[in-house]
Amino acid sequence: MFLSVWGGVFLSSILSLRYRMKFLYWGLVALLVYVAAFVAPENSRDAVAYLGYYRSIMSGEAADVELSFRLVSYLASFLFSSGIGVFFIYAFLSVPIKAFVIWKLSPYPFLSLLAYASYVFLLYDYTQIRAGLAASFIFLAFYFYVCCSRYKMLFAICVACFFHVSAVVFLVSVVLFFLGNYLLVSMGLLLLALVVLFINTLFPGGDIVTFLGTLDFTGKTALYLSLQKEGVFSDISLLRRFSPVFYCLIPLFLHLVYVGRDRLILLYFQTLCLGVFVFSLFSSVPALAYRLSDYFFMFCCLSLASAWRVLGYRVLFVYIAIYSTGMMYYVYFYLGFAG
Repeated sequence: MFLSVWGGVFLSSILSLRYRMKFLYWGLVALLVYVAAFVAPENSRDAVAYLGYYRSIMSGEAADVELSFRLVSYLASFLFSSGIGVFFIYAFLSVPIKAFVIWKLSPYPFLSLLAYASYVFLLYDYTQIRAGLAASFIFLAFYFYVCCSRYKMLFAICVACFFHVSAVVFLVSVVLFFLGNYLLVSMGLLLLALVVLFINTLFPGGDIVTFLGTLDFTGKTALYLSLQKEGVFSDISLLRRFSPVFYCLIPLFLHLVYVGRDRLILLYFQTLCLGVFVFSLFSSVPALAYRLSDYFFMFCCLSLASAWRVLGYRVLFVYIAIYSTGMMYYVYFYLGFAG
């Protein structure tokens, strides 16, 4: 089912180069909601865990989940009398919020929707639904910042943290956004990322693991480290991780050099550079590094379409099509997010 919807988004993105079809766009979003709500519970590799959490909560047993997931579980029990209702609620909240931000910010929303469906949707709305809803409110917070609504942005980040505590990492972006001078900060982040990677290479684990232990309020870091010692989450590929990100950074850099310093382009550039730094900083704990950096790397789906002035819309379509096809294959087939 997902592949059929993804193919529909791909074909629609070709038509969208000439026409901005709002009805078709939201029709495709509705299909993605359907996949997240009805298909994911049967095929997603994390579905069993969420259904297990739901049963534990309903039976009064201990469950290591946020208050928000408990509230969603109670609501699902009331409305649907089934754990499947949890997926319905997350899907109907998470996917439309991201789609709204894409429609508002992207000059080619169908191309951004294609990039979103190829990675962010599979990672978050199809699999990691709790972090996925938090990511939606981070998307919304970014949109509010672009619109100069800073209080709304801070409120959206607080809501994101309510749905998943790991979203607190995006507060770093807020601080750096307020500093201004986006390009200088971005270059500094990339330089720091290289330094941190070099240190982590010389001293694997090092002091960062001890530091994380002192901040481990939820016990997640200890869990990740325990699994890592058993061989789970122990492998990390900088090439596979950074290749798609630098693929997205290249047209942004070219835009800054040959077209001009557009504020939105600078914001995307700084956000992706911050993701590179965050991943490098936490690379000693791969599971945590992937989780935290994805809150920044998910903006690839928006940043790519914004580079149309430097690439032209025909080259832009090919460029995004290559990214989307590669990411969809990598996540859906190679990583086995289909189940």
